[in-house]
Amino acid sequence: MNAVPVFLLSAYLYKGGGPAAVCCTSGSALLNLHPAVAEAFYQQVPLIVISADRPAAWIGQMDGQTLPQPHVFGTLVKMSVNLPEVHTEEDEWFCNRLINEAILETTHHGKGPVHINVPISEPIYRFTAKTLPRGTCHHPLSGTERVRP
Repeated sequence: MNAVPVFLLSAYLYKGGGPAAVCCTSGSALLNLHPAVAEAFYQQVPLIVISADRPAAWIGQMDGQTLPQPHVFGTLVKMSVNLPEVHTEEDEWFCNRLINEAILETTHHGKGPVHINVPISEPIYRFTAKTLPRGTCHHPLSGTERVRP
């Protein structure tokens, strides 16, 4: 990710007012969002940063793109959560709770950014759904929407 998407994201945040989310892969991709997170913090705009991550066992093992990501934004986010990997229904419930708390925090006692870190073990392709649900995509600058097939 380079500076252009970060500034487009910043423009969207100023224009929209509601929470916006940005997703990225692990390692340096997350660090590239730092300017947008800082801007969202100081301008008090709600931003949800969702980052993929390697499992905790791989962090610090000199494996590629395995930076310590939890709390990487420090005091520039209102909340930082590191989701557990889901193996049980209780794990799933706990993930949902953490995600909901983070989303609510974007507008609680003032607006601002939050970070949700998602550690993922391989293989990551155990999907039970045969197709993805239809949805709409909102273009941040033009305000147009289109249905995603």
